Amino acid sequence: MRIGMRGVGITLAGVLLPNADAILATRDTLLNGVVLTPALVDQLTEFMLTLTDPAARRLDALAPGRVPSGLPVDRPRGK
Repeated sequence: MRIGMRGVGITLAGVLLPNADAILATRDTLLNGVVLTPALVDQLTEFMLTLTDPAARRLDALAPGRVPSGLPVDRPRGK
């Protein structure tokens, strides 16, 4: 994943891996024992890319018209 910083393209792994100790020092205790390996950073990067995938921006067509209780599902205006 490439991010821009003052016009310079850098990779997320290039930021995370050299700073892993500082990042992990501020983590929640639930994450004790987690090690930011290059493979884990790659997996996290792929996950974050899915969150910003243009195909995932319009998911309203996947929402049901009603839920199991029978109540209607609110739709944005104009839908």
